[in-house]
Amino acid sequence: LKKFPNVKLMTVPGDGEIPGADTTYDMIYCISVFHHVPKSVFFNYVKKLRRLIKPGGHLFFQLTRPYSFGRKVRAFFQVHPPDSEAWKSRYYTEGAVRRLAEANGYEWGPVVRDARNWFFMWRKPPRSR
Repeated sequence: LKKFPNVKLMTVPGDGEIPGADTTYDMIYCISVFHHVPKSVFFNYVKKLRRLIKPGGHLFFQLTRPYSFGRKVRAFFQVHPPDSEAWKSRYYTEGAVRRLAEANGYEWGPVVRDARNWFFMWRKPPRSR
């Protein structure tokens, strides 16, 4: 990352606290994270990350798609593995993810889909705190 002085790589503790000053980042990028944490942790991080994003900035993240019938059923009924089993994926419907964005003041952006993943880009409105 030395070639990119404006890029910061960081890991955050699992306690839900995210270090950083308000409106610090233009973009926060989370790959292969949110589908491995309990729903409450995922929802909490989405809420707290908004504080760190500059107005007009983006939250870019990936979730595993519910690409089989069984996974679609688990996503629809929100059946998740126990919180202690972080290695198991949690599945969400696209509608649930959209409601999460709206509930936290993000603008819904493009969704890129491949065979097994969704890539979401939400935007913090330009005139927001």
